Amino acid sequence: MRELDGSGEREERFPLLQIMLSNSFLLSGIYLAVGLCLELVGRVHPTKTVVRLSIALDRLPAGVLDSVGLLDPLREAYLQNQVQALPLRVVFALTTVLLIFTLALLVGGGMWLVMQLQRRARA
Repeated sequence: MRELDGSGEREERFPLLQIMLSNSFLLSGIYLAVGLCLELVGRVHPTKTVVRLSIALDRLPAGVLDSVGLLDPLREAYLQNQVQALPLRVVFALTTVLLIFTLALLVGGGMWLVMQLQRRARA
C-alpha cells in the first residue's frame, strides 16, 4: 500500500499492526487447539506422553502466573477444591493468549521504532 508522506511523495506503507494481530490470533488458536486436543486425549487415553505434553504446555502460563504472584493462590485454591479444573484451564489459556499478544505488541513496537529510525536516517 502506498501513502503520501509530508513532502507529497509516495512511500511504502507496511501493515505492521495487521500482521502482528493476525500472527497473534493464529498462534493463540494453535496453542488453544493443541491444548484442547491434549486435554481430550488425556481424558480418553491418558498415557505418559500425553501427560508430559500437557505439563510442558502448562509451563508457560504457570511461569507467567508465578512471576506475577498468582500461581500459589491458584494452586492452593485448586488443592482445596475451591477451583475446578475447567476454570483453571481457562485461566491458563487466557494467560497464554495475553502473553502472546503482549509479546507481539512489544516486538511490533520495536519493529515500528526501527522503521521510524530508518525513515529518519533516509530523510
